[in-house]
Amino acid sequence: MIDTLIVAKKGEGVNAVKVYGGELLLISGSASSGIELLHSNNRGTSFTVIMDTVSRPIPAVPGKGVYSSCLYRLDDTSSANRVWVVNGSELVYDDTVGVPDASIPYFAVAMYINPVDPSVWILKIDRSTIGGPYEYLFMSADRGTHWDLLPIPMSTYNGSARRIYVRFDYSDPKAWFVGVNGRDVFGGPNTYEWHRTADNGQTFARVTDDLGYMNGMFGSQTSVTFPNRLQLPWQRELSRGNIVIFHHETNVRDTIEWTKNIYSSLFPNNDNATVDIYAGVYMAGSDESAGFTYHPEHPGTFVVGMGVDSLVGTTHVKAGGVIATTDTSRTWKWIIKPEQQLNLQSMSIDPVDGAVYICVNGYRDPADKLNGFVLIRVTPLKETSVAAVGTSKEVSVYPNPASSEVTVEMDGESDIEYIRIIDPAGNVHMEMSTAVWAGNNGVLDVNGLVTGLYTVTITRKDHTLSAVRLAVIH
Repeated sequence: MIDTLIVAKKGEGVNAVKVYGGELLLISGSASSGIELLHSNNRGTSFTVIMDTVSRPIPAVPGKGVYSSCLYRLDDTSSANRVWVVNGSELVYDDTVGVPDASIPYFAVAMYINPVDPSVWILKIDRSTIGGPYEYLFMSADRGTHWDLLPIPMSTYNGSARRIYVRFDYSDPKAWFVGVNGRDVFGGPNTYEWHRTADNGQTFARVTDDLGYMNGMFGSQTSVTFPNRLQLPWQRELSRGNIVIFHHETNVRDTIEWTKNIYSSLFPNNDNATVDIYAGVYMAGSDESAGFTYHPEHPGTFVVGMGVDSLVGTTHVKAGGVIATTDTSRTWKWIIKPEQQLNLQSMSIDPVDGAVYICVNGYRDPADKLNGFVLIRVTPLKETSVAAVGTSKEVSVYPNPASSEVTVEMDGESDIEYIRIIDPAGNVHMEMSTAVWAGNNGVLDVNGLVTGLYTVTITRKDHTLSAVRLAVIH
């Protein structure tokens, strides 16, 4: 089901959205009309203005709660920047951040709020030199009460410029990564050297330069690398556009065939000679791009904006849509079917109920009315979101909690392809195929699982999926 929540006034826009547990932060407006920060505590049914005429609002990385920040310089000669942070409907920080040496004015260019521990804030500043941007990191572990300049490692090519990326480790709240690039206008390699800190920035250790995104979402010491695009219009190769999950401790890479699985799920009656797909999944820094989103509390779920270039007779028709997977790309479904004028602005997944909120321009609603900038809520993912512990409309798991064996029982025709047990980090601990599944129920041995919460997922041959929480106690 698709609900249209906001239709922006002419000349204005809905620019970015973040959601957690039905609570939304929405950045709306335009440079000419003024930008507002809006809040909703009822899944977008109504909004109140938290701040108006804001400058450079920055949505936070997906994580616990809904945060946004704003950074702007007080004047052209000052070394002080005003920084504020909003959590839900509350302005939790509003202060001027500066450094003692103001001989070279600097800009605050980014604020990172740790998605695992939101009390940890990282502020990136730029004190530009003749060689280009020279960036530093300040960190606060107490929501802005105290700020410390971090000892960021120098790059091997120690030029007169320095750029820094920040990425987080979803498996450890005190661990995160910095990438350092020393290239300046005079030359040098345009590469990032990555370092990991396990003590909130006090010390850093060099790690592989093959560092992907969303580190730890697929288990400790893992990251995932995405291509810039799944496939370009002129590239009809199913081998292109795959993502790679990298296990840092074992140096093992697992390739997941996104492109092939999208074709088989969404275009079963066509081949890639008549339908081309290409989707932007490039992420800048730690955050998502406008055409890609995820949430660390929904491992395996990704929502992706996708372009479709189809051959109708002898005419190529270009369109844009939104697709989603809840099983790390093994199967896909349409969220918004292709529209010729669709232009994505921002997307956010609510990890509590699985709903997806999308800021979009050019959306044609169910009444076939073409709208400009709108905020919509899409709830087809609800059927694949996690149910309450031990219950689901179609699946029963008992006993729950379990200590040795657990029975999984399906209502009606099972037609099961496989069943999995997954931990909160997304690691698959058990998988059974249809060959060993008898009738509408089966028994799983959980003696080998450590005490904790797991998710039992059942995937059917028609690509639908059910999920139920399972508690294991020994």
